[in-house]
Amino acid sequence: MIIKHKAKHMRLDEWVYGYYVQTKVPILGLGHYIIVNNKDACQIDINTLCVFTNRLDKNKKEIYEGDKLLGKRCNKEHTQIVEFNNNMDDLCLLLNGFLFEFDYYVPGDCMDAVVSGDIYD
Repeated sequence: MIIKHKAKHMRLDEWVYGYYVQTKVPILGLGHYIIVNNKDACQIDINTLCVFTNRLDKNKKEIYEGDKLLGKRCNKEHTQIVEFNNNMDDLCLLLNGFLFEFDYYVPGDCMDAVVSGDIYD
C-alpha cells in the first residue's frame, strides 16, 4: 500500500503533497523527496514529513499527522494535535497533555472539527 504524505518543499517553504521516497544521490548522499502527480520529485525538509490519516475534516480537507484540529467537545472549543504514538501503534489526538485514540475520539470522516493549521506553521 502506498501512503500519501505532505512536507515542506526544501527551498520554497510551501507544502507539497504526494508520495514520499528516500534515495541515495551520488556525492550528495541521502535525499528525501515527495513525488507529486506521479511525475515531479520535490526535495523536502524531512523534519516536516506528515502522514495522511485517511480522514477528512467537516469541510472535506485531508487530515495529516501534525495537523491542529479545532472542534467542540462537551460544549467547549478545543484544539487537538494529530500525532502517531509508537507505544499505542496508532494515530492519536493530543489534548491538554493527554493522548486519545484517534478513532475513539473522532468517529468517521465528516466529524465536527476543522483543520486549523499544523505544528510547523
